[in-house]
Amino acid sequence: MKSLLNMVRHTTTLVSLLTTVSAVLGCGVMPQGQARSWRFTVSGFSLPVNMAYSDSLTVRAQFPGFAATREAASSFASRLVMQTVTDVLGEQGRSAGLSDFIISNILNQLMIQISYEPLECKDAFCYKT
Repeated sequence: MKSLLNMVRHTTTLVSLLTTVSAVLGCGVMPQGQARSWRFTVSGFSLPVNMAYSDSLTVRAQFPGFAATREAASSFASRLVMQTVTDVLGEQGRSAGLSDFIISNILNQLMIQISYEPLECKDAFCYKT
């Protein structure tokens, strides 16, 4: 439980530092030839814009943090998860009294795979309050 709380703490710290987009019009993954659009408003939570991508120059000009490709957004998410996991496991190892050498050996053996389908943004709007 403590590991999960630490992971959430690290993730929310990073998320809170990144740009919050109040409302986004996005398209989710659907079978080829079909599209579904949702309009949603996010309040009190933000998804790092690096975890979404847009091939629209207009969107990326308005929100420079958007990844340019699906692969770049997936790569960012993978790095974020890996860094969070290594931070938490490192803290846990130190609190258990393990040496840095042992912690480093354990962390070097980690292989983390995530399945993340990035949000593609065709249009994005920022409402200033």
